Amino acid sequence: TQTRLELPSNMRLRQDRASLIFRVAQEVLRNVAAHADAKNVSVSLKEVNKMAVLRIADDGKGFSQEDVARRRAEGHVGTNAIVELAEEAGGTLDIDSQPGNGTRVTLKVPTE
Repeated sequence: TQTRLELPSNMRLRQDRASLIFRVAQEVLRNVAAHADAKNVSVSLKEVNKMAVLRIADDGKGFSQEDVARRRAEGHVGTNAIVELAEEAGGTLDIDSQPGNGTRVTLKVPTE
């Protein structure tokens, strides 16, 4: 998988926020490697209006809400865990995916 990475050279984050961003990126990229069959993935981290914004997008096979429900029923809860962690930190985690159109994940957390 071709990977493009864009990181700021001077973003300052609290340790817990940096750890959350790392954990989300790790889980999302693990899912890309295991399930997406993607040729390309991009990862970017930017600061926008005092929010750290992590965006990960792939051109893989994508998934439907029915796929998510089935995986949850099978006991796979990795995505649920990172959504909860984002909310506990005062942020949001959005997942946009459709079969055949890849997946885009956006995490937003306050930088302070």
